[in-house]
Amino acid sequence: MGAEIYQTESSAINAYQNSDDDSFLDTVKTPYILVGMFTVRKNPKRRAPRLRNPERTRHRLLQAAFHEVYRYGFQSAGIDTILAATNVTKGALYYHFESKEALGYAIIEEVVAEITRARWVLPLQRSGDKNPIDALIGIVQALQLGQET
Repeated sequence: MGAEIYQTESSAINAYQNSDDDSFLDTVKTPYILVGMFTVRKNPKRRAPRLRNPERTRHRLLQAAFHEVYRYGFQSAGIDTILAATNVTKGALYYHFESKEALGYAIIEEVVAEITRARWVLPLQRSGDKNPIDALIGIVQALQLGQET
C-alpha cells in the first residue's frame, strides 16, 4: 500500500480489511471516516422509548377489559380488542393475568368493587348520623341526575 488516499468510508474499510499492517491509516483522509463513524442519525418521527411501568400497564388492561366486558359481556369480550385498545402485547396481558377468567375476576375485584365503593359505600359513610334510608334515597336521586355523590 502506497500513498493512496481513500475518498470514501467503504474504500477505507476495504483497505483496512485487506491490509496486513497499520500503514494504510496514514493514507486515509480522516474526516471521511470520522463523519461516517460519529454521525448520529436521528429520526424525527421516532419517539424516545418509554420506561416499563407494570402497574400502569395492569391498570390500562383492567380499564380496557372493563369497557369491553361492559359493552359486549364477558363471553363476547375479545382479548385482541383489549390488546388493541391498550397497545399491549399478548405476553404482557398473560404476565399480569393467568387467563381470561383471571382477568374477569380482577375486573370484578378491582374495577367494579371500586365503582360500587365510590357510588354507594362512601356516600353512606359520609352521611354520618343521617338516616341510612334517606342517604340511599339521596344517592339514587343524585345518580338519576348524573351528579357525583
